[in-house]
Amino acid sequence: MPEISSSVFPRGGGDLSDELFGRSHEAAFDDEVVEWGDGRRFIAFDREAAALEEAISSATADVRRAGCAVKAVPRSIQA
Repeated sequence: MPEISSSVFPRGGGDLSDELFGRSHEAAFDDEVVEWGDGRRFIAFDREAAALEEAISSATADVRRAGCAVKAVPRSIQA
């Protein structure tokens, strides 16, 4: 399967804390990187998936398990 690189914007992303970052790892979302760009935080990830939609759906589920809602999905790039 190809590796898909994308990102999601968590709701309340400006307040994304170390606690949420820790919870994301506890929820097995261990391929994410919390980054800052264009004045807001986002969670970037690389995920093996058959299609972009599958990768985003899987990452969104991981963000929710970590206790945060996804506000938006920005333009994505397949690697």
